[in-house]
Amino acid sequence: MYAYLAAFRQWFYQKRLFKSVSFDLPIINVGNLAVGGSGKTPHIEYLIRVLQPGFQVATLSRGYGRKTRGFKEVMISGQPIEFGDESLQIKRKFPEVRVFVGEDRVKAITALLLEAPDTEVILLDDAFQHLPLKAGLNLLLTDFAKPFTHDKSMPWGRLREFPKAADRAEAVIVTKCPSLISENQKDQLKLELTEFTQAPIYFSFLKYGSLYTFKDQSIPHWPSEPEMVLLTGLAQPGLMAQYLQEQYKPKVFKHFAFSDHHLFTKNEIEKVIAAYHQLDSSKAVMVVSEKDLQRLLLPQFDTLIADINIFVLPVEVDFKDHTSDFNQWIINYVRQASTNYSIP
Repeated sequence: MYAYLAAFRQWFYQKRLFKSVSFDLPIINVGNLAVGGSGKTPHIEYLIRVLQPGFQVATLSRGYGRKTRGFKEVMISGQPIEFGDESLQIKRKFPEVRVFVGEDRVKAITALLLEAPDTEVILLDDAFQHLPLKAGLNLLLTDFAKPFTHDKSMPWGRLREFPKAADRAEAVIVTKCPSLISENQKDQLKLELTEFTQAPIYFSFLKYGSLYTFKDQSIPHWPSEPEMVLLTGLAQPGLMAQYLQEQYKPKVFKHFAFSDHHLFTKNEIEKVIAAYHQLDSSKAVMVVSEKDLQRLLLPQFDTLIADINIFVLPVEVDFKDHTSDFNQWIINYVRQASTNYSIP
């Protein structure tokens, strides 16, 4: 019923019985068909790196996990309950980018352009199902481990819509691909995806950076045979856990895994710290993702983590082949769509 209602709603927009609003400036939406993490935030950050040298970039998301409502600009000094952890992460990594949150994307973009009139391109996070707004480019993400072609609609699967909704996309990106993905695997996925969309298909993979200390962002001297505690509140923490174990080969590995966007409690952090103190103090390390760090840097945890050896693992995305083609396609779209805009 959920998918049928979504399809029925889309039909109303296609027949123009419901109105979709478009804006004259370039708007790129990064979304998916499935609930859960498919890597939208790292792809938003990738687009920022591609576009920021030549354009004034702003981002807009719903601000998932925040306890506030309405349109707000994200401040570096803010907290996840105000803006959401991912929006805060983007603002702290790219302080010169204007970052906003707002549930109603049409009203939020109108307010954004009044607040930041020099904006030349807007990156939308997770607005593929937000049909009142017509984005210039819809980039549809699907997870390599479970593409939407192998999934079912809720509640039997994770899809918010039927797979045929993919025909709204201008490009499909298969995310979290293995670094050694074969041509046969790519060809098979392309064959499956082209049953639902004729959009170009790209393949991206996660690329972890060097661990750095959260206190001063320095690259640490890494102990041999470290003893590690991993704290995550991610949709799919298994990839990160596997990477750390393969790359750093910890002698001891304890993983505290919470649900995506989970707001850590004092009691939970105390348990994690207790596990950390059971390790060899000369080899003990605690690792978090950049996203989880936003929820750990809250005043109530200051004294708990003051003497803890905490390291942050950054993650980016990169593309398998055709990276320059993808980048140029994005830049060309923004250049061609950059006209004098008016606020509807």
